[in-house]
Amino acid sequence: MRYPYSDNHGNVEFFSNSLFLVLCNRLCSCMMAASWLLLTKQSLKPAAPLYNFCLVSISNTIATTAQYEALKYVTFAVQTVC
Repeated sequence: MRYPYSDNHGNVEFFSNSLFLVLCNRLCSCMMAASWLLLTKQSLKPAAPLYNFCLVSISNTIATTAQYEALKYVTFAVQTVC
């Protein structure tokens, strides 16, 4: 997010869509979790009602988006130390 890259036409650009990265992260996590549950023959049905997970899910998504946005201004090492 902080370092430029070149596209096919030689234009220098920065990756700017943090929500896309969060979406890809969450989709990969869900696929891995579902694969593991299917591999170990466990139930895909959650033990608690889904509304119990809403607040945690929303706050985690907002925090992850803010972390990716911060990477536009500081390096990962600086963000981790702070």
